[in-house]
Amino acid sequence: MYKITSGPKSKIPTNSSFQKLIHHCRNPLTSVRQQFFISVAEILQPFLKKFQTNKPIILYLAEELYTLLKTFLERFIKPAVLEKATSQTKLANVDIMVPENIVHAKQVVIGLGTNALLKEAEKDMKVSELQVMSFMKECVLFLQKVASKLIERSPLKYPIVRYLKSLKPTHMAMKPEEAKDNFSKLLEKLKECKVQDGKTCDAALHQCKKCFFRNPRCEKRRVQCILS
Repeated sequence: MYKITSGPKSKIPTNSSFQKLIHHCRNPLTSVRQQFFISVAEILQPFLKKFQTNKPIILYLAEELYTLLKTFLERFIKPAVLEKATSQTKLANVDIMVPENIVHAKQVVIGLGTNALLKEAEKDMKVSELQVMSFMKECVLFLQKVASKLIERSPLKYPIVRYLKSLKPTHMAMKPEEAKDNFSKLLEKLKECKVQDGKTCDAALHQCKKCFFRNPRCEKRRVQCILS
């Protein structure tokens, strides 16, 4: 970029895209913004990678989405608000647009790498306090947009997704009664949606109880599931 702008004027592009590029390259907050974006992408990337597979891992979807959404909300939503969101449904219903639920701009979690670059820019007097506050507000807006899209597209609002955790080996091992209850509700939803008929659902529930929940050796299985 420096070689182009310091060269002959006849060779310097005059289109608006190039002018915008120059503006952003000269902006001391550009690298800070890039690092913030990277910190957000690093949260999303493992989730996207994990579920781009043909393996039967949908039973982990609700738990992973809950963790992902909570990670985002913890960055800009007040702890007192999140403490009340004790379930997946309540967390998905947190109003992230209400100013009263959002922390002060200075308290927004932007990531250690981003924070280090921002402090360096402040130390070198490349940015003013007003610019820093403006950047922090931009971060809040960006996090709101991402979290809003997660909530909008999130299947956490569908009970059937939450009931799928009953098929998790660890859940069956540690909370067998809750797993049995969730599995019954899952079968009810499948029957309600006409995915399976009542006879098939009854047989599945009976088989599940017989093979796991009422098996005298289930304690050993639970231990094995937990250890694995």
